[in-house]
Amino acid sequence: MIAAIWNIFFAAPASFWPEFNMKIFYDVLYGEDYAIILNRCFWIFILALGAGFGVVSKAPEKNHGVLVIGVIVKIALAITWFGLVLDRMATFVAFFCALGEALFVIYFLYYLVSGPTHEETEAAV
Repeated sequence: MIAAIWNIFFAAPASFWPEFNMKIFYDVLYGEDYAIILNRCFWIFILALGAGFGVVSKAPEKNHGVLVIGVIVKIALAITWFGLVLDRMATFVAFFCALGEALFVIYFLYYLVSGPTHEETEAAV
């Protein structure tokens, strides 16, 4: 559920105010409409992923596939944002988000490796 809140917290405002989001994440204001549209599409995807995490949080042992997708996306985001920060193309906000994404990767991987499986949960009931 925390991953859902995390995603929605950043994605909802970014989806509605992409220009502001680009300013706080990358310290740029693009005049090109396509950059703003792509940024909005990216955040709408993150918003949808957050909603998916919210649904999965009710029975994560039955939804390992969504967690695997989450790991893949969060690794990609963390690497991308860390790289952009190192290249001085992103702000501290992006660095903070990259750290958060990396922490969720660790947690999701831990859960996938050592958490209960669907079979174990069914057997316990």
